[in-house]
Amino acid sequence: MAATTPVPDIGAIIPTVRGRKIAYALFALVSFLVGNAAVFCAITMDSVPVWLVGLTAVISNSAPAFAGVAIANAKTPE
Repeated sequence: MAATTPVPDIGAIIPTVRGRKIAYALFALVSFLVGNAAVFCAITMDSVPVWLVGLTAVISNSAPAFAGVAIANAKTPE
């Protein structure tokens, strides 16, 4: 018999509406700035700095987590 693992309430990660708005706004701002910095570097330089490549990877990997919290807290039409 397999043990069942409890599924956490992903919406409880950021419990307040204000907290989620702040987190989404910060994520959007950082994503926007990093994305535009990468475009700028790609256009004006021979190579993109390693720190920018790493930061882009971190943002890309954290996007599903933010989407999960957003989906968990979205109101469904009734």
